[in-house]
Amino acid sequence: MIPVLRGSVKKSQFKLLLVVCLVLLLSAHASSSSSSRVNLAILQRMTDARVALQECNTIYVDESKSCARADRFKGTVAAALLAVKDFNDRNPRFVRQFDKDSELLGGCNKVLVPDIMDSGSTGTVSVRNIIGAIASKEIPDAVIGPSRSDASQPVNVVVGGAYGIPQISYGSTSIALDNTLIYPSFMRTIPADSETAWIICEYLREIGYKYSSILYVIDSYGESFRTALLSQCKSTTFQVFSYIDNDMKTVEESLTAISQTGVNSLILISTSETGFVQEMLRKAYAYGVVGKGRLLITTDGVSPAHFPVDDTELQAAMNGSLLMVPTGGVDGTDSWETFRRNWSNFDVNDVNPELPEYWQLAHDFYEKTIYGPDTSMVKIFGAYEYDAIAAIGLFACMYDKTQEIPVEWWNKWFTKVSDDGVMKNVEKLKFDGLTGEVRLDSKGNRLASTATYEAQTLEIINGIAGFRRRQIFNRAASLWTTVAGADIFYNGNSYSLPPDVIPRDEDKQFLGSAAITSYIVYVLLGGVTIFCFIWTILNRNYKVVVASQFEFLVLITFGVFISVTTLVPLAVDDENDQDGLAYYGEYEPANTACMASVW
Repeated sequence: MIPVLRGSVKKSQFKLLLVVCLVLLLSAHASSSSSSRVNLAILQRMTDARVALQECNTIYVDESKSCARADRFKGTVAAALLAVKDFNDRNPRFVRQFDKDSELLGGCNKVLVPDIMDSGSTGTVSVRNIIGAIASKEIPDAVIGPSRSDASQPVNVVVGGAYGIPQISYGSTSIALDNTLIYPSFMRTIPADSETAWIICEYLREIGYKYSSILYVIDSYGESFRTALLSQCKSTTFQVFSYIDNDMKTVEESLTAISQTGVNSLILISTSETGFVQEMLRKAYAYGVVGKGRLLITTDGVSPAHFPVDDTELQAAMNGSLLMVPTGGVDGTDSWETFRRNWSNFDVNDVNPELPEYWQLAHDFYEKTIYGPDTSMVKIFGAYEYDAIAAIGLFACMYDKTQEIPVEWWNKWFTKVSDDGVMKNVEKLKFDGLTGEVRLDSKGNRLASTATYEAQTLEIINGIAGFRRRQIFNRAASLWTTVAGADIFYNGNSYSLPPDVIPRDEDKQFLGSAAITSYIVYVLLGGVTIFCFIWTILNRNYKVVVASQFEFLVLITFGVFISVTTLVPLAVDDENDQDGLAYYGEYEPANTACMASVW
């Protein structure tokens, strides 16, 4: 009996060992096949902390002491959470690289885990919420947003400088963020201000404008855009003015100065809240700075909602204003057209669980047109945010398809030179997103050659303002293309391009008959001088001429003749300038005469 007992014990031990091994193998397999989380802190402009309670016309959020943003901003968060869903589902309907069998995602087990946070439209609220997330939850593997440059700058000082966390924005365009010493881990899918400024310069050159005025808000966005315009527009002279956000007195001072320059076009660079910009534009119309016969150009900080539409006279004055903007969703491209066609099929239940109560999407949100006033930000910023989410997901798979994202991911991988020894890893990203081909440079900026821009015309119909495409600029080809069927008109519903300067009624004091007198005197004095010159040569052997030194007399007559010829260029003015070139200093007869007179 004892041998049988011993054999039974050995068999039992063997079975137990086998079970343990199977458990360990299954655990290892489960571990290798389980998802690897990529935690995203997504900063959205859900509220605006700059708007006081008494000025808030939406919902005032007591918890954050800020005013909820208008519904049109909800389109961006809808696009962001849709990108999360598409990446996690490996759905390539908009980004073909999302295919589970693609080179980038094949075998990748990464799953994006979003945490939607309010940026409050300010750096203070953004930083407070990011620090709160780091202190109370898992440290985010990446930060998406915020949209405003003023908010992105302090955020990156914290997440990039202190934690080595990559940050990618869908709306921050300030060139100040190019400083990698201060903002080490910043990236963006939207082109920087320097590129948009270059597009505006190209447009001004295209329409022949050599003069323009600039009115900019004193903040990171406004100051960087002003700097970019001044450095990029070599053929345009600017009159530059500024204002302090929410300070109408500084606006009025600048408008007064602009009205006195004689410059007929205005580039408005603003990030101020809607009500303030509306009042500012009313003042601009009252001061004669905008309206019929003028040209108003705005940048992407100004939306249709910023234009006053409560007065028919103001509506007519604002109609035809231009928006020069990098285009997120480009009509006619496969990915964006597919997105548009699928818009009505999206489900608010995929979004609302991630959002606070005051920021819920209405049940009919996706039933509205994607170009409507409540969804206008989808095309402008939503597409860029979709691609920002996509970029982080693809970066995670590029780092390693199965390993967890390490602490200080940015410092350990993004800035390292890749195996080819040429590019940093951040430069190796390349995918076809909602905004077209997405590629970044060594600083994390969107490559200019992959961006598309639009010149859009403001149209106010039945009290509803909206921008309509009129021209598209392809940065890679440096080519403007007019949209088929586009109605091109300017402020005040005028179909005539306003001049860039307003000719002043003034007495230009042309020479008139005085020029004829000058020519007569020149002929008389010139003739006498030539006579004296010839007489001196013929009588050079006379004692008087010899005593006076023949050579000296010749020099005197020659010098007098040269002096007399000054009367010729002095008789030239710009009275015959029929093209207005003299205003720019480009009337060549006058320029030549001016330079010749001193010689």
